[in-house]
Amino acid sequence: MEHRERSGMGTTVVAALYDEPLLSFAHVGDSRLYLCRDRTIRPLTADHSWVAEQVRQGFLSEEEAERSPRRNIVTRALGAEATVDVSLGELPLFPGDVLLLCSDGLTKDVRPSRICGVLHEAENVEAAARRLIALANEAGGEDNTTVVVLAVREQHHAGLWERLRQRLITRRQNAYFVSKARTAKKLLVNGEELTGERELRDKDRIDVAGVALLFRAARDKAA
Repeated sequence: MEHRERSGMGTTVVAALYDEPLLSFAHVGDSRLYLCRDRTIRPLTADHSWVAEQVRQGFLSEEEAERSPRRNIVTRALGAEATVDVSLGELPLFPGDVLLLCSDGLTKDVRPSRICGVLHEAENVEAAARRLIALANEAGGEDNTTVVVLAVREQHHAGLWERLRQRLITRRQNAYFVSKARTAKKLLVNGEELTGERELRDKDRIDVAGVALLFRAARDKAA
């Protein structure tokens, strides 16, 4: 085995993919994903840790878990074993939503309510991330702290068209064609599911992943 001295080592991971309007996420260990919406924050992941499992089973309170000498023990880790059970989830996002992906270096000593306040009050996502790392360091900085902040913004009609065009639509000479081969999502044209490719006509309605646009209107808006 290469690097035998590293045998048994592992890491936690939290990952997210946003394909408007759907967020898909995965995690292993005690790194977390939070959703801040309407000034409230909630975790989208549940820790794979000894203390978290004790809390879920009613054997420990949240306060006892925070003081437990075993709070650093994770029950799942990426790389420690040949296989690992990954927790998955999906949910739709809306303009104004803010996502936080973070390691436990942040959540050990910074309360979710304080985190939500920073996410709501910060001037932008970069400022929010810097402030959260500063709070973790001010609280002692006992562990590595990783923070990623994402905000869902309003999109203009032309912006939607441009992203849809780049992803699904090609132009050949003076004609536009939409292709199912360029998306895994269900694609409808004028209410009928498209399985191959077809040329687009004025006023054709394209529906994919919650986005619905009239072809001519969207094209002219972007022009």
